[in-house]
Amino acid sequence: MAAPQIDGAGNEARETLKAFQRRASEAEDRLSRLEAALASKADGGDSELLKTISELQSKLEDVTAELASEKQKAQKLAVENGKLQYRVTHLVRSVRESD
Repeated sequence: MAAPQIDGAGNEARETLKAFQRRASEAEDRLSRLEAALASKADGGDSELLKTISELQSKLEDVTAELASEKQKAQKLAVENGKLQYRVTHLVRSVRESD
C-alpha cells in the first residue's frame, strides 16, 4: 500500500511542477513582450533624442557662421573707424592751422 501513496504523491508533485512550469513559461512570455515594448519605446526615444541633437547641431552651425560673419564686419568697421579717426585728426589740424 505504500507504493500507491508514493505514486500518488509523485503524480501530485508532477502536476504541481507542471503548473509551476506553465506559470513560469507564461511569465517569461510576458517578460519578453514587456522587454520588446520597452525596446521599441527606447528606440523611439533615441530617435527623438537624435533628432533633437541634429537640430541643435544645425542651429549651432548657423550661429557659428553668423558669429564669423559678425566678427568680419566688426574688423572691417574697426579698420574704417581707424581711417576716419585719422581723417578727422588731420581735418581738425588743418582747421586749427587755418585760423
